Amino acid sequence: MLTLLLAFTCSHLRTTCTTRQGDLLTAADAGNILQLADALAGGAEVDARNDRGETALMLAAAAAAFAPCRELLWAGADANATDHAGQTALDHIAAPSDENLPLRIMLCAYAYLQTSAARSAIKPAYPALVMIMEDTVNYMHPKIKEAYEQNFLEALGDEKVDDDKNGFVDDVYGWIPVFNQPYTIRETQFQAYLKYRESITRIIQIDNDHARGKITDYEAGKRLREYTNPLAEIMGPVSGLSDGEFLEMLKLAAHGSHVAGIVLDASEGKARLHTLGMNFAETTQRMLGAETDRILDQLHAESFEPEVMLEALRVKLLEACTQRGRTSSRYLKATGAGIANLSFGGGMPYWHSVARTHIKRCIEDQRSMDPSAELDEDSNDLAKRWALQLYVANAAELGIVFFENPDVLFVVAAGNEDQDNDEHFTTPAYMSRFFPNVITVASVGDENRISSFSNYGLTSVNLGAPGENILSTAIPEASVHMNGTSMAAPFVAGVAALIRSLSPETSASDIRRLLDYTVLDIEDMHRFVTSGGVIDKEALRGVFTGSARTKANSQARVAFNAVALSDDLYPRHAADAKTAAALAIQLDDTSPAAWRALSLVRAAEGEFGAALQAIEQALKLDPKSEPAWMERAAVQSALGNNAGLFESIGKAIDVLAAQGKAADHQRARHLALRAELFLQLGETVNAKRDAAMAKALNPGMELSPELLALL
Repeated sequence: MLTLLLAFTCSHLRTTCTTRQGDLLTAADAGNILQLADALAGGAEVDARNDRGETALMLAAAAAAFAPCRELLWAGADANATDHAGQTALDHIAAPSDENLPLRIMLCAYAYLQTSAARSAIKPAYPALVMIMEDTVNYMHPKIKEAYEQNFLEALGDEKVDDDKNGFVDDVYGWIPVFNQPYTIRETQFQAYLKYRESITRIIQIDNDHARGKITDYEAGKRLREYTNPLAEIMGPVSGLSDGEFLEMLKLAAHGSHVAGIVLDASEGKARLHTLGMNFAETTQRMLGAETDRILDQLHAESFEPEVMLEALRVKLLEACTQRGRTSSRYLKATGAGIANLSFGGGMPYWHSVARTHIKRCIEDQRSMDPSAELDEDSNDLAKRWALQLYVANAAELGIVFFENPDVLFVVAAGNEDQDNDEHFTTPAYMSRFFPNVITVASVGDENRISSFSNYGLTSVNLGAPGENILSTAIPEASVHMNGTSMAAPFVAGVAALIRSLSPETSASDIRRLLDYTVLDIEDMHRFVTSGGVIDKEALRGVFTGSARTKANSQARVAFNAVALSDDLYPRHAADAKTAAALAIQLDDTSPAAWRALSLVRAAEGEFGAALQAIEQALKLDPKSEPAWMERAAVQSALGNNAGLFESIGKAIDVLAAQGKAADHQRARHLALRAELFLQLGETVNAKRDAAMAKALNPGMELSPELLALL
């Protein structure tokens, strides 16, 4: 009997497993992210194959389905697997196009990373330690010094000896991968600061007075002209080395210290700091390492053919970037940092210019050897194609770091070109679309509107954070105001450090999702970032700490935002919303927000009766909640109850009326909505009344032509 029972059980398990694999392959073939996620959650083998040897990743690639491919890769799908015909997932994409370029980049990246990098299974030893990836961080600044993590084994040990056996010699304050040497502030830098600190302090004070509106543009310019750039003392008078130009140079030099100060402030002092020196000022000259110029000359000497030369350049670039990436990754592991801030970036246009430069040089070299040669100088298509190859090779440096450190949260600035990263592929900002532990941040101002300079991207920029007129550390005597997504990213990194100090066991990918789920929803931001909102530190903190009401309201926020997110971003967001809503009720069943969250979840599931019961409970607890009345209106509409629909909108309008002029614009919108509904029912008198009231409250409001005709 036992033998028969075991045989039946094994047969049942094989049948169940086969069914799950079939579900996975079917979902991948259809590009259905929800069914695919369900199959993976149910235990389907990620690299299951059909009778042609095709994996789910290959089928999803053939369907040009980005989100399913990403979900499979995040689940560990093999990007290098081949079918019976010897084709990989990348080969299954029908034809290269602008539309499938992100998918091709992602598959190329993972195919390389899965063979050239090793993912760490070890959690960071210091989750709240933030690695500042910058040119210079002044660890001697009193504010930064208190939080700066020094390697005391190296500081107290022997010089030029790896005292702590971590693979890095004398890494007291950090490491510079491009030079493979310790990060330090040179004595000459310190002496220059001591010499000029008084004049620098006065210049910063002028800028701060200007930023705070205490003096005009004219007065600021006049005062700045009273000072001379200290470099002029060394170099002599040179255009651009005095007055306001020096102020901008000063801000650039203080960039890393400014970023570090923002991290500390946002973390409420919970963050620890360390430095991975990026040396951007040197990197463009050291694209291939310390001997870039010599290597480029050698490559051009070996071939005049642009295709051959550019392929050789791609290989060399990949080698150099891989080496630097591995060094950075090893150093992250050695320090145990749990967060990294990356306030820098560039895009495809740069690599297009690099490709064009070397194509032009090849043509010039050919012409010098054979002036009679007929050469095709229309190289734009060639440059565009090789720009992609060089871009991907360069991205390997940070791709390795991101891939090998899955429990480090990398916070990246979106960029300051007022452009769509979804079109320009700004790196590393765009890479948040490829890795679950990378989050990209846009800048917003005081009113939570996206900054005029900020990059954005509905698929690749995640949320907004304060990035305008931010005051932070520069020199010990004075802080300075700066603008940029460079300021927004460290705010998020600091908040993440605060959360990791409260909950060290929470993974990097979970913190990324919670950052999205707890944003303050801003309608205008729906056009610019995936989450549709701006970071809300208190809502995120409330997930982990505070009273039962605080935690319930934070879980309700998680549910609100999770319901609204797309399946392509997080295929399990509906399950996350359901869990959060239930937890909110469990924490505090007297919280109106908790019942609103449950109502939204039930409505999203199509259970409108249950949704109505939940929203009624929310309104019983807080009858003056305008959002709750409008949510009740939506539920009543879904139930086909026009009387309940109009009643709910009317109640919302009444609540807003009691709030006075500050709510007039919102009230006008609700009146216009009700007017449209009356018009659909043929009640033109009521429609005209509401439309007229809406216009009176907001003369600039746009109404439909049908409503305007009534007026």
